[in-house]
Amino acid sequence: MTRLLLCLVLSASLLSAEETYSGKYAETAEWAALREGLPATLERSGAIVRERLGAADLDLAMVVLEIRDLPLSGNGIVPSANTWTRRRDGKAEQVIRIHLEPVFAGIERLDTILTHELTHAALRILLGENAHEALPHWVREGLAVWAAGQGPNRVRMWLCLLSEKSDPVAELVNGLEAGKHVLRDYPEDWLAIAYLEDRAGVEGVRKAVKLLAGGMSCHDAFAVAAGQAWGEFEAGARAHAESALTAAWDPALHESWAGAMANVRARRWDAVEKSLAELLEKHADTWAGDLAGYYVARARARLEREEQALGDFDAFIAGPGRVTGLLDDALWHSGACLEKLGRFEDALAGYDRIARDFPWSGHAAAALLRTGSLAEEELDRAEDARERYERLLKALPKSKEADEARGRLAEMDGE
Repeated sequence: MTRLLLCLVLSASLLSAEETYSGKYAETAEWAALREGLPATLERSGAIVRERLGAADLDLAMVVLEIRDLPLSGNGIVPSANTWTRRRDGKAEQVIRIHLEPVFAGIERLDTILTHELTHAALRILLGENAHEALPHWVREGLAVWAAGQGPNRVRMWLCLLSEKSDPVAELVNGLEAGKHVLRDYPEDWLAIAYLEDRAGVEGVRKAVKLLAGGMSCHDAFAVAAGQAWGEFEAGARAHAESALTAAWDPALHESWAGAMANVRARRWDAVEKSLAELLEKHADTWAGDLAGYYVARARARLEREEQALGDFDAFIAGPGRVTGLLDDALWHSGACLEKLGRFEDALAGYDRIARDFPWSGHAAAALLRTGSLAEEELDRAEDARERYERLLKALPKSKEADEARGRLAEMDGE
């Protein structure tokens, strides 16, 4: 783990930074570049939070960044960061814990993560710990997503993740304070803040924050800021969310998408390629366009056009893949294409990236096992293979991949 002590006063410059990170990225060029730019990134994120919340005199007296590596898990949970208050020597620290994997995987940006988490820290300071904890989740997360500019990507991501649902809008809009708050509530949270901004401008959002900081209840603060009764605000926010999400979803586009997915399920790869290539051309800047490139690449790989498929996978990984939840799948299938072409070093590098940057992926354990197999069988690097097998045994000893790794190690040891 790294503990970065960053004393950041939002009305001044970065005062100090001390880091001792020694995790899996420590010796990489990516970490060196990120670390060099971190003070400036914090400065910018702090300035954005101050401006967005209308808190010109706010001091985040001390922000402590804790950077930790995620363990190999394959559990599908992608924790990028969280923030809490910790008391040390009688003083309150705002602790932001960041995991670098989502950043290096390409699904999150460090600047937006920091702006999001610094918004949480700022709200804790402005409201006080108890009032902040009593604040509904939609306010906390809505303001953080809004301040960080993450809203459009959150909408796009959830439309991709729910693309197989018949009515994703109904899945995403269930009322601001209905039931347990979950990750799929973020679009509705953000759109409630966007609704207030539409009615009263940025000053309206700042007014709500100021009223909350002054001790006004959540419902009263948003009602006053919006110039409505609370029930009117709640209904208006819901209607705004439903309208915005329906426009982004586009039921007619979904109909075309559903037809293409029927071809995927039936493994009619020629039809998949044709229909989705046409859809991609017409609707590139939509959730369906984001997903289409992946399935076109899959179709071409199935049709044994590996070189063409690789180009498609590369374009998807470098572009829209980050909002689809399919980056790790694209790397996995790209690796299979590379193996068929005899490009074993490149395949190993792709599988290594899955195990390193996507430890939550369902492919992570299999990717680590595959790197060992390639090192052992195709590249004649027995010690590299052993290191990977042993890493898998340590991380996921009860997995089926670990069982295979044990067998491989036993064979290598002549047992």
